[in-house]
Amino acid sequence: MPVVVKKVKEGLYYLIESSTGKKIAESRGGRNARISAAIRNKHWLESHLVTFQGRKGIWITLKSGKRVFIPLEKVKQYFRKRGWPI
Repeated sequence: MPVVVKKVKEGLYYLIESSTGKKIAESRGGRNARISAAIRNKHWLESHLVTFQGRKGIWITLKSGKRVFIPLEKVKQYFRKRGWPI
């Protein structure tokens, strides 16, 4: 299921599931909002893992309509930097 990043106000982003319109997670980051919002909800992350070009990861749709594939290695790296090992 695709998700969309919605900017609520300066420095606050929501990750919204396109089909239901439900808020999945929120992020206060700017540049990495789509990643941080997605991985803060580990249950959502585990249920949305897909394989693309032989790599596991997640698809996220940006506000512009562009779809971004984030490999699981990047997600794990993001977690490790913050001291939350997966």
